[in-house]
Amino acid sequence: MSMSSGRYAGIRPKKRFGQNFLHDRNMVTAIANSPGITKDDWVLEIGPGTGDLTVELLEHAGRLTAIELDRDLVELLKPRFIAYNNFELISDDVLNVNLGELVAERQPEGRRLAVANIPYYITTPIVMALLDERTIKQEGLPAKPLFDSITVMVQKEVADRMPAVPGTKDWGSLSVICQYAAHVRKVLDVPRGCFKPRPTVDSAVVELCPRLEEPIAIADRPLFWRIVHSIFTSRRKQLRNSLLQAGIPAETLDRLATRRDLTARGETFGLEELARLVDDLVAVAG
Repeated sequence: MSMSSGRYAGIRPKKRFGQNFLHDRNMVTAIANSPGITKDDWVLEIGPGTGDLTVELLEHAGRLTAIELDRDLVELLKPRFIAYNNFELISDDVLNVNLGELVAERQPEGRRLAVANIPYYITTPIVMALLDERTIKQEGLPAKPLFDSITVMVQKEVADRMPAVPGTKDWGSLSVICQYAAHVRKVLDVPRGCFKPRPTVDSAVVELCPRLEEPIAIADRPLFWRIVHSIFTSRRKQLRNSLLQAGIPAETLDRLATRRDLTARGETFGLEELARLVDDLVAVAG
């Protein structure tokens, strides 16, 4: 996917990069306005495409760094933005970029915002990198998140999962990590007709504002995330089976059964109940 129209220099979308160019000007403007960017802010744009959204972001931002994988688009963007002294272009795969180092070098203080139009086949890895998943799962929320705001255009199905509530079909491991790490707000739906070529699915824009304080207390982080993974990898399983799959010994589960119903389905648990489940496991295992 790309947040740009693709009308420059005969550039055509490439299937291997999952490119579909956004040509609806109203949508471009809405996306640029969504994060409330100011001249004090640094913006990281992932997948600038032909630069239509980039132009609007530069009108608001103090500085902007764009990361583009497609070398043909890089060659298009260089001359287009040569006159902008607040624009920087990195030709690379964002998953190969050390975002922690980039953020520290470009904006050690002040607001850092990310705007990304993510190819559907690598949506989750990029969102997790922007949220700093590794730090979150090992140490908890960082004192200062990598970004103060993350605005992403993703497949509508994925956008529906991020703010989903427990007990619904959309509630899953992506919902848990996103809601643990950030406040999630769906900005707008983007119909497939807004793109060229027209994709087979609709899209949506979501804003993630990383939290500064943990929404729940987690007694054992590796255990918590292992259980979350197990529960949502095998949906519809009873809690006992999900916990066995997560490597919890049967004798520990026998003791846990004196505290809670292990025939329940873990997929219905919200953040708080998942955290209390871990509390109970830590207590009976000790």
